[in-house]
Formats: sequence, C-alpha cells, structure tokens
Amino acid sequence: MRKTTFLLAVLMALPLSGRADQFNLGAQFESWNSNFVYPLSGWEVWVPMSMSFKLDADLSVYAKGKFGAANYTWSDSASNTYSNDLSNFTDTVLGGSLRFECFSLPAVFNVSFNLPSGNPAWEGLQNESIIPTEFVNSRYQGRGFGVNAMYGLAFEVGKGGELGVAAGYQYTGGYNVNAGISPAAADLNLGDTIFLALNLVQAYGKAEKGIFRLSGSYFLSTQDGGVDTFRMGPSLAASYTWKNPKAFSVEVGAQYFLPAQRVQLGELVTEEKNSYGLRLFLGPSCAIGDLNLAGRFKYILPNGYAPGDPLYDGVGGGGFLAGIEPSLWMGFDKESGLRFSASYDYVSRKDAGYDLSSNLVDAAYNRFTFGSAYEVKW
Repeated sequence: MRKTTFLLAVLMALPLSGRADQFNLGAQFESWNSNFVYPLSGWEVWVPMSMSFKLDADLSVYAKGKFGAANYTWSDSASNTYSNDLSNFTDTVLGGSLRFECFSLPAVFNVSFNLPSGNPAWEGLQNESIIPTEFVNSRYQGRGFGVNAMYGLAFEVGKGGELGVAAGYQYTGGYNVNAGISPAAADLNLGDTIFLALNLVQAYGKAEKGIFRLSGSYFLSTQDGGVDTFRMGPSLAASYTWKNPKAFSVEVGAQYFLPAQRVQLGELVTEEKNSYGLRLFLGPSCAIGDLNLAGRFKYILPNGYAPGDPLYDGVGGGGFLAGIEPSLWMGFDKESGLRFSASYDYVSRKDAGYDLSSNLVDAAYNRFTFGSAYEVKW
C-alpha cells in the first residue's frame, strides 16, 4: 500500500493549478476489532498538522507531521495476550513545488524530504494487531531519511482539457520492522520506486470535471540489512473520476501487479504465479450543502496460488472493504472553519487463517474513526 499512497500523492499534484496558503490542525481517534480466531484490537489518537505557503506566484513550500498515542493488542493460538502502548511524533515531511514554463508548456517540479523524527520501530511493533495494510494503510511512519521527486508537463487538449505527463522517483528510508527481536534486527528498506503517469482532465461547466488517470510503477529490491530479500513486480493502475464539488462525484479504478521476485538459493527469482491479486476501487460521494457523504469499496481478488501454499495462506485469499464517511464543514468566515468527520469500515479477509479444526476461515474487522480539523486558507 505504500506504493499506492505515493502513486495517489503524485497524481493529485496534476493538473498544474495553483494553491493558496493554508494551515490545518486536527484531532482524530481510530479504533478497530476483529472476530478472528486470534482476536486483535487497538486504538490510535492522532494530532496531525500541515501547512503550505506560496512564496510567490510560482513557488510554494509545505510541511506536515503528527503526534500519536496508540495501543495495539493481539493474542496467539495459546490464548496468550500481548499489548504495546506507544506514543511519539511521526516523521516530518518538508517539500516545495516550483512552477515554470518548459518549451512554452506549463511545468512543475516537486520535491519533498522525509525527515526521521519518528520511531523507526513503531511500524514493526504494530504489525500483529492492525487491520491488514492491503485494506487500510498504516497511519504511522517512522523511517530513515527519504526523498520524493516529480517532474511534470501539461498540454492543452481541446476546449477546457489538460493532459498532464509526470515522472517521479521515491527513495524510502529504512526502518526496524523486527523491533524487539534479539539479536537486534537490521533495518528494512522497502525499495525505491520509479513512477510514470498520464492525467487527462476535462472541464464541464463551471465546476464539473472528468479525470482519467493512467500510471505505472517499477520497484527496486526490498533489502534487509543491505541484502536483497524481495522485489515487487511492476504495477499498472487506471482510474476515472467524475468530480462535482456541489453534488455527486465518483471514482472507479483498478491496480494490477505483475509477478514479484523472491529469493531462492541466494538469488532473486520471478515467482511462478502472481502473489498479488488485482485490486478494484470505488469511491462515490455526494455533497449536500456543507454536508458530504462519502463511501468507499475495495475488492482484492485472490492471488494465483492455491490454499495450502505458503504464498496463499493468510495473505492470498483476497477480500473486500466497505465503508462510509460523513463529514460536515462549519465555516467561521470565507477563509477558516472546522471540519467534523466520522467513518465506519467493514473489512473481510478471505482465508485469513486456520481454526482449531484446521479449516480455513475468513477474518472480519470493524474500524471506527472520529475526527475534527481546523482549516485556514488565505
């Protein structure tokens, strides 16, 4: 999912429209539980903050980060219960965006830096008790120094249309996924990403837009202590969004991964079947004045392996997420206000594990979030 997050972040940078200065400060609570044979549950409290400033018409800078406190609880097959209580700042992201002309075409160069202000052990300590990350991204990041860079060009297409073309590179810093293991485990580096994208935007009327996105990502090797351990296969993603900020909007998309490479006899070898199933996304929303009702649905198809294979059991059965999120904007004036939101997600992971009779069973998760954010734009 880390790859999808980067993909979406880059795509949102296109088209090449300007942004006003803004400041956001929020408070969010999230909790979850599971009826799985080995129960898990947890909660997180987050205080996120972000800000951006336009230094002039073509240059802007931004920063974001958050503080979190959390509890992660899980059990094993012997009914032993374990728990972690954590609190810390996440990593801090600092970046800038420069807009200019290249051969008379609007262009943008964006670069951001991941500063290691977080806990590099957090992501490993939460692994056993969170909802699987193919359905819900981890809310915490505590890694080493990282860099994201993107260069994009925009072409006018017809009347009111724009085609954005972008290329990007992501360098991800390492973190300690096996924290607490003795002897001390080496840092894990998830591998760099090379990214290409097309983004076609067509305006309709005063506010409506149709947005078609097509992208591809190529991943370098995941390394544990500097040694290659895995390489995710290249991915292709496509989506279409109909956007009307005053009425109904919808996004539909898909992401497909080619077969990955795994270590055999000390070398990376392409797997016989695809261990990552096709992912389908649907996100409708409806704005009714200051109230917005958003839904989300994600369906992951089973991978290419059969039950009983280590690359299927627990990870390859696929599943789905279905959720709803209402939010309400309460404006103080034209530039500032409070946004309140809540959400519920139901996640079903097929063939997540074995029960006491050695039968494959599904896992179900319930996730609740509540939050508010103070937003200022000027």
